[in-house]
Amino acid sequence: MFPIMLMTGGDFVVRPGATLGPRVIEDYEIVYFPDGNHAVYRTGGREWQLAPGSVVLTRPETEHEYRFDRKKATRHWFIHFDFGGALPPELTYLGEGGPDVVRLPESSAVPVLMQTIFRNAHRRGDSGAAAAYNTLLMQALLMELKLSLDDPASAFGASAAKPAPLAAARDVMRRRLSDADLTIAEIAEASGWSHEHFTRQFYKHYGMSPREALLRMRIERASGLLVSRPIPVSEAAEAVGIRDPHYFSRA
Repeated sequence: MFPIMLMTGGDFVVRPGATLGPRVIEDYEIVYFPDGNHAVYRTGGREWQLAPGSVVLTRPETEHEYRFDRKKATRHWFIHFDFGGALPPELTYLGEGGPDVVRLPESSAVPVLMQTIFRNAHRRGDSGAAAAYNTLLMQALLMELKLSLDDPASAFGASAAKPAPLAAARDVMRRRLSDADLTIAEIAEASGWSHEHFTRQFYKHYGMSPREALLRMRIERASGLLVSRPIPVSEAAEAVGIRDPHYFSRA
């Protein structure tokens, strides 16, 4: 999984008529507008009105500005983050030419993940466990956003009918999620298709590779474990097939 550093974040309400910018930041920023109103985001000569469920993606060294609603206070959640190097290949949508504003589908887990990051930071402070947990949550958030961009109407594992071989492969992934030795070749074999044909069909129907899907499932399962009970991050990692107990701390 890709390395990521969380810099700062919060849940803010700004007064009516407030402005921010024009400005340039040195890291990445994701801003979510849960309610939406007549707030406007401007960058690159373009302008967007921020409807409910809007997410703004701001890249380093990109000039931008916000003009908040003149009559109503505007609530927004934000997280600044960086990768400490090159943009991970899984997250090309954050690169130059990617979307600036995204409207999330109602089923998106992005808002829940953001709020969980805020609660965890407030409850556990700057401890190593809290930092590792928030790294895991932020990885899940960015992959969830990627999935929304690839196919806003669906998610991996949605109820829409899929070919039986893919359903069989997905079942293997779920049953053996804790098996660190599970390979994509074994998953392909369960489908009855060749490795190449399986990979091609999987991407066609789910909008991601089998490897990406397996990582996503492991992240979601580990996040669920950490939210539901007070266990160490290393234990959650091991429970989802991550053999190295320091994996999430490095990621």
